Amino acid sequence: MWVVIGGISLVFAIYLFLIFPAKLKKEDYENFNGFSYAHRGYHDNKRGPSENTLEAFVLASQGKYGIELDVQLTKDKQVVIYHDSSLSRTSGVDKKILDVNYSELVEVKVFDREIIPLLDEVLDCVDINIPIIVEIKSEGSREWINEICRLTYEVLQKHNNRYCIESVDPLAVRWFKKNAPNIIRGQLSMSKNKYYGSTKKLTAFMLQNLLLNFLSRPHFIAYDHEDKSLSLTLTKLFGCMIVRWTIKDEIRHSELQTKSNGLIFEGYSPLYRW
Repeated sequence: MWVVIGGISLVFAIYLFLIFPAKLKKEDYENFNGFSYAHRGYHDNKRGPSENTLEAFVLASQGKYGIELDVQLTKDKQVVIYHDSSLSRTSGVDKKILDVNYSELVEVKVFDREIIPLLDEVLDCVDINIPIIVEIKSEGSREWINEICRLTYEVLQKHNNRYCIESVDPLAVRWFKKNAPNIIRGQLSMSKNKYYGSTKKLTAFMLQNLLLNFLSRPHFIAYDHEDKSLSLTLTKLFGCMIVRWTIKDEIRHSELQTKSNGLIFEGYSPLYRW
């Protein structure tokens, strides 16, 4: 009997070790807590401005919303703001961002309107007091992803904006833990059934349950608003910030506002700003 209890206690202790988050300083918590973040900027892909464009970020800044954006590297290693690995959905060009030089990229229009901006440009044009969530897109080899992290960090260091980073890839988050521990870092997660591409079933299960937190010790968890997890509840009890994404209606926004530290929204105008 005691052997069984001891075994269960050991397994639970290991589980807690795996999911335990990093401790966030009070001032950092206050800088990001309670905000509504415009997903890929305040955008409307049908009428404009388009997602992840300078115009969308300026509009979010003017509306006093926080900002969520995605970063990738071009072939010539420029840090640009773009979500998909390929240009096909937004521009009809069958090329990947990592295969195109920035000089070529500026000739491509997002939904035939705006150009794809540099991270540098975005940080220059928005209010420095607006919190920004920078998502590191994990496209390419491990060496290439490490380079995305390094160059993104270099750009961020040149600016006085209020920013943090996040990624679906725990090794990208780990890069910041090892090389830039002063930057607030977050782990993106969701139900295991929503992972796609080369993500293995075991890895998806571990990501869903935050069992890879030990690699990066994130300060916050960004979790799909449709999904639930015991690990998410426990990390919140441990003091971890919880951000829910991507909310697409005001009713759901209202439901989650008091249960989360931040909400990433799209397609409407939340009453609460900052």
